[in-house]
Amino acid sequence: MGGSPPDTVTTADRLQAGVLVSKLSLGASVEHDKTEDLTNVARAQAMIGGATLAYPLTRRVSTNLTYNVRHAWSDVPASDQITSDTTLGLNWMVVAPNGQRPGMSLGLDGSYHSCRDKLADSSSFGAVCVNSYQAFVRMSVSWMPSF
Repeated sequence: MGGSPPDTVTTADRLQAGVLVSKLSLGASVEHDKTEDLTNVARAQAMIGGATLAYPLTRRVSTNLTYNVRHAWSDVPASDQITSDTTLGLNWMVVAPNGQRPGMSLGLDGSYHSCRDKLADSSSFGAVCVNSYQAFVRMSVSWMPSF
């Protein structure tokens, strides 16, 4: 039979705000996460920040831009990484939902993920971070239920 699971305490604090200026939607958030492993006397923390912009170009076409950054570190095992994600989206409502008739939307999203391992230079195994680009084509079907 194995040992007991570690005794941990996790605390997460988040502050988020959003505002609509004319047609432009602005949002921002900040978060702090901390996990303490009381059994192994270790601690991991992360600070996360984000910003979002959304703007309708027409009644059926809208855009959005999102940026998130995360700095995570721990003492056992030693780690210290900074990651960021930037996403740009274009959405088109082809058919608006109406009563029981479903609607259809198409979207195109592009994102860039970057990562920097602050301890990679002192590590013998090299960086564990990977920078990447991604593109997504979306189709969604939705309807407005009536009760």
